[in-house]
Amino acid sequence: IGAILDGLLWVGLAVFALTAALFRSYAKAVIVLLTIPYAVGAAIAGHVLMGFHLSSVSIFGMIALGGLVVNGALVLTLRYNQLSAHNGDALIEAARSRFRPIVLTSLTTTAGLFPMLFETSTQALFLVPMAIALSFGTVASTFVVLLLIPALHAIWDDLRRVLGLLPPHTEPLPGEREN
Repeated sequence: IGAILDGLLWVGLAVFALTAALFRSYAKAVIVLLTIPYAVGAAIAGHVLMGFHLSSVSIFGMIALGGLVVNGALVLTLRYNQLSAHNGDALIEAARSRFRPIVLTSLTTTAGLFPMLFETSTQALFLVPMAIALSFGTVASTFVVLLLIPALHAIWDDLRRVLGLLPPHTEPLPGEREN
């Protein structure tokens, strides 16, 4: 298991570096990667709810889960970055415009895992922990991506404003027109 953890550390650093380079921001890379602990927590809770013990196959499922859940946060953050230059409500609009793709991806992944999740044959029983990790983590990541990720972006933007790294957020008063 030590080799797996060493590999995860290096892969985690590589994903962080690639995400930071993509967004040109270490903070946004951290925000995107914060989906992983919540998804892993949901995968562990799924094992408890389904009455299965964690196994090496569970760990492999959680590793695969990390790649799945980061995708939703990447999609949302990319859309937010595109809209933030032009729109004061960029977070809301980004979540709204990416709601369907994120939810559909989660639902189709989970639905595709249902046959394996409820498999009873002894030949396939060893794969059930992987299906539990992937399905429960994917469902939880939907809520994390659509609720927590925008909140973390808003907190980060507010913190940058307080530190003077962003101009103050100004919106026109009711009745005023933008020029």
